[in-house]
Amino acid sequence: MLSSVFARTIGDRLRATVLYAIAVVAVTAMYVSVYPAMADEMAVYAEAIPEALAAFMGSEFAEPSNYLHGTIFNLLGPVVLLAAAVTFGAATIAGEEEGRTLPVLFTAPVSRLRIAGQKLAAVTLLITALALVLFAIVAVLVLAFDLAVPLGNVLAASVHAHALAVFALGLAFGVGAAVGRRAPALSVSLGVVVAGYVMQGVANLVDGLELLSWLSPWYWSAGTEPVTHGVAWGWLALLYAVAIAAAGVGLWRFDRRDLS
Repeated sequence: MLSSVFARTIGDRLRATVLYAIAVVAVTAMYVSVYPAMADEMAVYAEAIPEALAAFMGSEFAEPSNYLHGTIFNLLGPVVLLAAAVTFGAATIAGEEEGRTLPVLFTAPVSRLRIAGQKLAAVTLLITALALVLFAIVAVLVLAFDLAVPLGNVLAASVHAHALAVFALGLAFGVGAAVGRRAPALSVSLGVVVAGYVMQGVANLVDGLELLSWLSPWYWSAGTEPVTHGVAWGWLALLYAVAIAAAGVGLWRFDRRDLS
């Protein structure tokens, strides 16, 4: 029963996952492929970027690692992974409950907590697959264009992007499991992610507000520029810890709710 729940959840989200993977490959290839032709002029372009925009993108683009950070790992890559994480997380319990397909599973002699856990594990695996696609396409392009970026750092940045997506997945899943409705799950998870992005940009832009960025999950994910400096273990652990806590609270509440 549990294996069929896991497989069914994968199957239900497989088409969407493939589309998200195509989006990851397309936007990454488009942005990375133009860098070699523009490398000599990149410093000039960086100086022309408005200060406010640079504060949000978080990089000067002077080196290949700066460019990858500003365009891929602090913006486009996480955005696609976050879109998948939030929609999958909100739909996994809350969406099925609203569609009245979830109670059918509970006719089997298996606890609802174990069923929900299998569903969470399945969508987490799909988000992990997307993060691996992000790493693979960036690694291939780095090698193809001979960019001076260690593959270990590309892996580190991809893991950080994965952690941010899992953070959003945990929030969306947790809220959805707790209340049984997609709208609050989407609102809370998207609200936290968007607010965090704005907070990081404002903190970079306004003197004296640097500590504000420490409250942003975007800073936890990309603020230390892992594509340049490698894994920031403390921030990485924080993202996963919050995700586990949010999902855990949601599962606890879900196990005690009246679903009739």
